[in-house]
This record gives sequence, structure tokens and C-alpha cells, in this order.
Amino acid sequence: MGQRGGRDRGPRRDRRDDGDELIEKVVDINRVSKVVKGGRRFSFTAIVVVGDGKGRVGFGFGRANEVPEAIRKGGVIARRSMFSVSMRGTTIAHDHIAKFKASKVVMRAASPGTGLIAGGPARAVLEAAGISDVLTKSIGSNNPVNVVRATIEGLRAPRARPGGRAAPSPRGGDRGASRAATRAGRRSSEAGRRSGCRCGSRGRGVAVARIRITWKRSAIGRPADQGQTVRRLGLHKLHQTVEHEDSPQIRGMAHKVRHLVQVEEVR
Repeated sequence: MGQRGGRDRGPRRDRRDDGDELIEKVVDINRVSKVVKGGRRFSFTAIVVVGDGKGRVGFGFGRANEVPEAIRKGGVIARRSMFSVSMRGTTIAHDHIAKFKASKVVMRAASPGTGLIAGGPARAVLEAAGISDVLTKSIGSNNPVNVVRATIEGLRAPRARPGGRAAPSPRGGDRGASRAATRAGRRSSEAGRRSGCRCGSRGRGVAVARIRITWKRSAIGRPADQGQTVRRLGLHKLHQTVEHEDSPQIRGMAHKVRHLVQVEEVR
């Protein structure tokens, strides 16, 4: 039997799988054509979001020659990639700004009764995760793949701690700890200089080793974080020289921009 009317290519927004009580949402279906000898070959891609409505969600990107097979593949990948979302009641535990390529999604925790203020792909992800009170705004590219990835990254990044403070994200955790250690070392060295103390860490009267850092090459055309590191070392113009107490934090910052600065030990 043939279908009446045109082909219905609209995505199925909500489908509940009775086998494992998971909510499956098809965010977008796209037809892709490949030009080969003798004509064109058509295939389909499907973005599928799967969640249990209780704080677990995942997404998958399926490809196949037929739409049902692409959706099935996307669902399998989504179930395989499910993770737990940090929640506080019916909202997210922490405010977060997630970015993936050209898409940016701003997520703010909301009070009960606010509702799910989201649209498009972000709404599908949040609904599947079971979040019912949240404020979101999509900025930049509205590509469904990028928006879904940005929303997933935003839900995956913050981890709740017992004290209510978010733990650093898996990608930026080491960098954040390094920056915190650098700031702590800088504060301790400044406090020591103000007090006039040149004692060792155990107060044995041992002179603290110092290093001299000279800015040799310009940071123009270099990554922005390298220029920031040079400025954090106290260098604001080319060929300027500063002295610091020798510490692992200062050594690490100087090593990061070793192609721009010269480091010497002060005798």
C-alpha cells in the first residue's frame, strides 16, 4: 500500500521504549547525497537523544541508507553514551555556559515552577534528562549537532560536591588547579617580600633561590594564553627583566613560554 500525500520527513519528537523505560527523542533527520558514477546515492543521518527522565541522558549520531535504520543506530549509540547529570531537585545544580565549535548554550538554574525555557535541540536533551525547571539561551550557530553537543557538554561538566560547589570539568580541571596553585604561590611570595623574610620554608635562615626572567621575543601572533602567561610573570614590554622567587609555579609558567623568555638563576 502506498502512502497518501508527500513524504513525512518530520522528526518523531518523543518515543518511550517500554523495554528499559527510556525516552527516545529524534532531534533531526538529514538526507545526504553522494555523487557517484551513474547518479547519486542517498543516505540519512539521525540525531537521537535517549534519557530515563531521572537524571541520565545520552545522544547518538546514526547513519544509514534508510531512516529507520539511522534512528536505530543513533539510539544504540545514545544508550551506550549515557551519563548522570548533576541535578538539584528539578533543575541543574550549577549555572554553566557550554560551548562546542560555533554554538554556545547558556544554562541557568531556575526555581521550581519556572518550567523548561529552552527550544529546539537543547529542549530535547533537557527533557530526556528529566530537567523541568531551567533557563537556557542558544547563541551562535543553530546547527542541531553543535547545539546538542554543547548542551551535553554543559550537563556533563559541572559535578556537585557535598559543600555545593562545582568541581572542575574533566578537560579544564588540571588547568584550573595549576592556576590556583600559581595564584597561591604568588600571594605567599608577595607576603614574604612585604614582611622582609628571606627564610626557608622551615625557618632555618636559608636564602631563597631566585630566578631572573627576560622577555626576548614578541608574543604577537602567538596564542592568547601565551601572552597572558607573559603578563602574569610581570613582563609588560619587550626586553624587560623581572626577578621571582624560584618555585614550581613560576618555573611552570616560564616553561610554557620558554620560546619567548630567557630564564637565568640569580647567584
